[in-house]
Amino acid sequence: MSTKQFASILAHYNHEANANMAAVLDKLSEAELSKDRKSYYKSLLGLYIHIAGGELFMLKNIKAALPDSAALRDPVLKTETKPGVPAFADYASCKKALDALDAAIIGVSEALSDEEAQAMIEAHGRKQSVMKSLASAIVHAAHHRGEVAQILDEMGVENDFFMAGVSGC
Repeated sequence: MSTKQFASILAHYNHEANANMAAVLDKLSEAELSKDRKSYYKSLLGLYIHIAGGELFMLKNIKAALPDSAALRDPVLKTETKPGVPAFADYASCKKALDALDAAIIGVSEALSDEEAQAMIEAHGRKQSVMKSLASAIVHAAHHRGEVAQILDEMGVENDFFMAGVSGC
């Protein structure tokens, strides 16, 4: 399996897992989404916004290295970000943005040449390859989906968004 094929599998898995997480969150009220659950990002909504913000951050860095990438033309990549300020104001706008960000990750992973995959970018004050940045965005989302699942478990809300798409591997 090539690096590009592996990246595509991970990107699709990430999108399916995010979509399945959103399907669970869609069933909760705004009050349930916004309630402080004592996590670092406070609420389920805070975690969800952070997941999208992480993908946005990494994709903006990748766009700097691949400015001509067709996969990175979605207007959501123009969203202003400031440290400590959520990039998205509410669940609906975040859900729409995360779907577009996931599509961009899939598009980049499927169009990436070996040379582009190794291109170096600046992320968090250090250099890393485009491929590592894609992997970082996906692993970051998976980590925080785990936090979302733990909170949902504590609430007694059934959730099974981790195994989405695994059979396709």
